[in-house]
Amino acid sequence: MKYALLLVMFLTLSCAQKVLVPLSNGVKADPERFTSVYEDERVRIKVISNAWNGYPSDLDSYLTVIFLEVENRSQKEVFISLTDLTVIDDRGKQYNALTPKDASEVARGSSSVGVSVGIGFGDPHWGFGLWGPPYYYDDVSDVVQKAFVGGRILPGKSMSGFVYFQDFGEKVKRIDFRISYTVEGVVYDVTFPFEVKDGKEGTDNGYQENRREDN
Repeated sequence: MKYALLLVMFLTLSCAQKVLVPLSNGVKADPERFTSVYEDERVRIKVISNAWNGYPSDLDSYLTVIFLEVENRSQKEVFISLTDLTVIDDRGKQYNALTPKDASEVARGSSSVGVSVGIGFGDPHWGFGLWGPPYYYDDVSDVVQKAFVGGRILPGKSMSGFVYFQDFGEKVKRIDFRISYTVEGVVYDVTFPFEVKDGKEGTDNGYQENRREDN
């Protein structure tokens, strides 16, 4: 029991939150508010990092969580799905967006065998790994309710929510969040670059204030 408690404490401390700082490379970036914006005649795409405001409050300690808002400025339908959202790290590894269901399972702790210490051995979906919470959450409805689900965006309308990715690990220092959207069969790509830093200090990005101003 003593050793199990020490292992829980170690895993909890090791799941330090990663801070994603936006970079200005093809998009308008505001590092102080952790916000990036891309605009053209078809869409306006806003990305906010370090913005998770739901329960569990430490979700971004074991998943990478990015807020995404897509506004259709055209007179045609815009289509975007979760499969159109990927992250590429500076080591060349690709991460696909998790479905809200899969992300909620990670948040609940059911992605690991022996969830009390957050270790997974041979789970057929996730495989071996130490990522995921070292304890059990019984209510993860925010993970689903606040998620970006994708689909058709009608002219003049917008869609927003959080996108979830697997944790990148300790050695990653930069990522590209890549978004593809389709208009009348033509695919357009946008890349949002981020520097990956350690720690949670200075992550007040005014997310709630930004959302009120945009409404």
